Amino acid sequence: MKGNRIQVRAIRGKEGSIVSRLPDGKIVLFSKIDPLSANIKINDVVEGEIMYDTSKYIVLKPNTIISTTEPILLEGQLHLDADGSAFVNIEENSINEYRGAIEDGKKVRVEI
Repeated sequence: MKGNRIQVRAIRGKEGSIVSRLPDGKIVLFSKIDPLSANIKINDVVEGEIMYDTSKYIVLKPNTIISTTEPILLEGQLHLDADGSAFVNIEENSINEYRGAIEDGKKVRVEI
């Protein structure tokens, strides 16, 4: 409902946009006129005020990015096989850093 304050987690939308989704299935669009929207990244928890509400989507004016995740750089080498398939051989110290972050309860984001 317009004017209500809510918290949502940002996800990747169609064509690479950053959106969210409510439990009822509505899409959450972040207001393009608010400068804070440009700082929202995937997995960020965002608190904001509903500016516009329809049956399929809402527009949220973000007030605060409550939590964010930092990417962990996984170092390795890309290998291409003769059949055209590819895989990445990730260095052990990168895997250990990733495992350590998970075990410490940290939120992690892996970008490919």
